[in-house]
Amino acid sequence: MNPESESEFADRREGPRLDIRLPVRLEHGDGWTRDVSSSGIYFETTEPLTEGAAIRFSVVLEHVFPAPLRLECEGQIVRVERREGKLGVAAALNSYRLIPQEQHPELRTEQPDLPAGSPCNTCEKEKGVQT
Repeated sequence: MNPESESEFADRREGPRLDIRLPVRLEHGDGWTRDVSSSGIYFETTEPLTEGAAIRFSVVLEHVFPAPLRLECEGQIVRVERREGKLGVAAALNSYRLIPQEQHPELRTEQPDLPAGSPCNTCEKEKGVQT
C-alpha cells in the first residue's frame, strides 16, 4: 500500500482505531485483530474471504471482569490484502452485541496460536506461561 492510499483509508475512518490483538472466530476459521474501532475492524486470517461480501464473526474478550465476553458482529468486507502468507481483512461493522460467555457455555474459548514474536506471546513468556 502506498502512502497516498494509506491516507485515503485513514480519511474514511469514522472513529479512532485501537491497536489490539484479540482472537477472532469466523464461521469457518480463526484470526487475530490488528485494530478495532466502533465502526470497523482489521484482522488477519488464513481463511479465503472476498471483498464486498457480508461477514459474521465474533471477538473474544477474555480479560473482562467479572467474566469473559463475546462480541458478536455482522458487517461488510471492504478490503482484502495479502500479508505475509495470510489475508488482511478490513470490515465495516453494521451491528454488534456483547454476549456473556456464561450464557453460552457451548462457545469455545480456546484461542488460535499467536504468530511467532507477537506481543501477546512475549507477555506470556515473560509470565512463564507456555504457548
